[in-house]
Amino acid sequence: MSAHVNPRAVSHSIRIACPPEIVFAQWADVALWHEWDPDTTEASIEGPFVLGAVGKIKSGKGMAVAMQVTELTPTRSFTVVVKLLGSRMAFPHALVQEGDQCVVTHRVEFHGGLA
Repeated sequence: MSAHVNPRAVSHSIRIACPPEIVFAQWADVALWHEWDPDTTEASIEGPFVLGAVGKIKSGKGMAVAMQVTELTPTRSFTVVVKLLGSRMAFPHALVQEGDQCVVTHRVEFHGGLA
């Protein structure tokens, strides 16, 4: 495990003994994000989990806000972006296969006034 912090981004990675396809399948089931992301209480998406898809996400600290999938590479990565108060938060997720392990990275990037 590793964590990296700077004023505009926070990143955390773990290694698990699981193929990237299994992790990505969990990511694609947006309604269940609250089961693996402790900062998410609800999430939904209109239609399939594809590039450009829109939905809503709610944290335990706030109200539901609109999100959009802005990057998606099946079995490798995805990013959702949330806009609020003239700022933008991006949530990149990445998978890297290393032998029989999968490195799973979740990053939060702050852009604009909230950075």
